[in-house]
Amino acid sequence: MAGNIYVYDRSTGFILYSVDGATPQRIQNLKKRNIPFIVSNRASLLNQYVVTSNTGEAIGFDDIKTQNIVKDKEGIFADGHDTITFTGLAAGTNVSINKHQVWTSNSTDTSFSFTVNGYSTTNPTVEFNRYGYRKQQFQIITMMPPQPTYE
Repeated sequence: MAGNIYVYDRSTGFILYSVDGATPQRIQNLKKRNIPFIVSNRASLLNQYVVTSNTGEAIGFDDIKTQNIVKDKEGIFADGHDTITFTGLAAGTNVSINKHQVWTSNSTDTSFSFTVNGYSTTNPTVEFNRYGYRKQQFQIITMMPPQPTYE
């Protein structure tokens, strides 16, 4: 069998490593261990990811994409009322706060807003992850709300 073996991450499609020379023995070994791979004659797959069918079968390659995610401010008051909004999410993007998935965008809802009342002591990290796209992270600066002064 001609070509090289490209082992990829099942959740992102990103190529993890390649094996020169796709022999039947190597292919059977990967299949037995349930490791996702594709065989190809392509010379360079930098900045490429594996495209899969609806059934999960590897069917080709495409360029890794970057979402144009924009946040409306840098910091937020930790008072439960102030919000921060992210826009420009591709449909199917998983949103996680401090590594806990909280929401997935769809074709009609590509903005994500939240307050930081429950995260006021940690400066949370918001992460956006979608198959075939670069993972993006934003650190949110939380500030204590101004305290009223009495004279």
